[in-house]
Amino acid sequence: MAPQSGPETGGTQIYITGAKFSNISDPWNFKCRFSSQDRDIPPKYIPAYYVNRTAIMCSSPGGWGRGDSVKVQVTFNGEDYSENNFTFYYYNVVRAFPRSGPADGNGGPIRIEGSGYRNGTEIYCNLDKTFYEPIEVQPDLILCPMPRAKLGPQHFGNVEFAVIIDGNWHKFAGGFQYYEQIEIEDIYPKIGPSEGHGIIKIYGTNFRDDYQLADVGCKIGESIGKGKVIDAHTINCTVEEMPLVDEGFSLPITVALNSYSWPESNQTFTPYGIVGVFPNSGPYSGNTDILVTGKGFSEEYAEKAKCRFGIASDYAIVEAEVLSYDKLVCRSPPDFKLPPTADLSLSVPFGIAFTEEEFEPWTETLHRFRFYKTPTILRAEPDEVDVGKIAEVLVIADENSEFFEPAPSSKGALGQYGIECKFGRFGIGLGMYVNKTAIKCVTPSVQEDPENIWRETIKLTVALNGQDFDEDNSDIDITFVGTGSTLSFWPYVVGTLLLGLLLVSIFVFCSAIMEKINFETVVQQRQVARQRSKPYVIRDPYDQFTSRAYSVGMMGRTNSSRQDGAFSR
Repeated sequence: MAPQSGPETGGTQIYITGAKFSNISDPWNFKCRFSSQDRDIPPKYIPAYYVNRTAIMCSSPGGWGRGDSVKVQVTFNGEDYSENNFTFYYYNVVRAFPRSGPADGNGGPIRIEGSGYRNGTEIYCNLDKTFYEPIEVQPDLILCPMPRAKLGPQHFGNVEFAVIIDGNWHKFAGGFQYYEQIEIEDIYPKIGPSEGHGIIKIYGTNFRDDYQLADVGCKIGESIGKGKVIDAHTINCTVEEMPLVDEGFSLPITVALNSYSWPESNQTFTPYGIVGVFPNSGPYSGNTDILVTGKGFSEEYAEKAKCRFGIASDYAIVEAEVLSYDKLVCRSPPDFKLPPTADLSLSVPFGIAFTEEEFEPWTETLHRFRFYKTPTILRAEPDEVDVGKIAEVLVIADENSEFFEPAPSSKGALGQYGIECKFGRFGIGLGMYVNKTAIKCVTPSVQEDPENIWRETIKLTVALNGQDFDEDNSDIDITFVGTGSTLSFWPYVVGTLLLGLLLVSIFVFCSAIMEKINFETVVQQRQVARQRSKPYVIRDPYDQFTSRAYSVGMMGRTNSSRQDGAFSR
C-alpha cells in the first residue's frame, strides 16, 4: 500500500497492489474500510476503483479532526474484508510558527505544529524555493530551519514557505516574512504589576509592524505578552501575569517582532504583587489599617505607593506606606460610597500600584476588601459570667443588622482576622458566626485571682474583622463575678487616695521652689540693668529679639530712647 500517510482532510489516492484483481466486481460492494486504531469511533467506508489486475485505488476519507492511524481493508462483496494489516497514518497540520523572523538567520527553528507526524515519513521544508531537511520530527511537531535571508541580514521581504509530507505539499498562505533584527536600549518603568495590564515602554531601534505577518510580543522571564509598536523606537509591552521574585532579584525583559525570536537584552524588570490582605474587611466608616503582604515593594518607588478599592470605573484611592520589600500598609477610605442596590456589606476588588496612571499600574488579582455596616447589638446572653471559667456568650444583633462569616485573607489567616469580642479590661476572646443576627463570643482567660474580684461590669464590643471594635456604639454590659467580697476592695481604694494626696503635695512643693527661684532671678536682672549706661526694657513690641538689636547692643530699647535717651517705665 502506498502512500502510507496523508492529511486528515482526506483526498489522498491510496494504491493497494496485489494479484488476480477482477473488474467484474459489484461496484456497490467493492469498497475500502478505514477503521481507527487509536479511538473507539465508527469506521469510514469509501468506494474502491479497479486499476488493473495487480492494483486498486481508494481515496482516503476525511473528517478525522486530528492525526490518527487507521486500518485499511478491502472487500469485493461487501462482507468479507482482507486481513493484510495495512495501516494508513493521518496527519494534521495546525499551524506554522513563527511566520516571520530576523534576516540574519538567528531566529531559531520554525515550528510546524499538528499531530500524526512520523519519523519514517519523507518530510521536507521549503523556504524561498529551497528544500531543507527538518531539524527534528515529533508526533506533534516538525522543526524546520530558519536560514539567513539570501539578500542579507538587513533584508525586508516575503518569501514562499511550505512543508512537504510524503509528497503532499502544504503551502502556508502569506509565506514567510524576513525583517532586520531589532535592538533594545532601555525600558520604563522598571517595575509593574505581576498580574494586571501594566504598560512597559521599551526603547530601541528597527521597531516595525507594517507587514501582514507581524506578531509583536514581549517576554519577561518566561512569561510572554503582547507588544504594540508606537514608533520606530518605542514599543508598549503588556504581560498580564508573571511570577514574583525575591528581594535582590529581577527578571530579564526582551521584545520580538514575531513573539519568538528574542534578541539579547541587558534590561531587567521587577514585578510587584499581593500575597495577602489583612484584614480583608472593615466598616464603611473607614480608617481600617490594612497590612498587605507580597513582593516587589520597592523603596525607590515608595513615595508613589497607593491602594485602590473598587473597579476602574468606580473606586477610591489612598496612599500606602512601604515597610519592607514584602510588606506595606494603607488605610481604608472613610465613608466609602455604598451603591443604592448594595446589601449591608459590599466586597470590592483591592489592588496596589507604584507608578503613574498612564502605565496601568494596578494589580488585578482575586484579592478583595469587604466594607460592612457595623451591626447594632441588642443583648448578650448570659450577661454575667464567672471569673476563672471559660464561657460562651450569645450576642444578638438587630434584625436590620448583619453578621457575616469571615473569609480567610490567605492560608491560615482566619484565626487572626476573624470575629473577635473584647470584654473590657479582661481581654479579647474569639467569636464564632452563628447566623446573620447572632454570634457566639468565648470569654478570655482572666489571669487575676477570682478572690480579688467581687463584681465588675465591663462593656462588650465586637470586631467582625478582628481589629475594628465598635467602642462608640456599644451599650452591652457584661458582669464578671468573682469569689471576693466588697471588703477586699477597700485597701485598693485607700491606697489610691493616699497616692493621690502624695502626688498633690509634691506638686505644690515643687511649684513653691520654682516661684522662689524665678523671683530671685528677676531681682538680679533689675540690679544689672541699673548699672548700665543706657536703659533697657524686658519686653518691647518693636525691636525685641531682632538680629539688629543683638548686633548694636540695643536689645529691647524703645524707639523714643533711641532718639533722646529718655526712658519711661
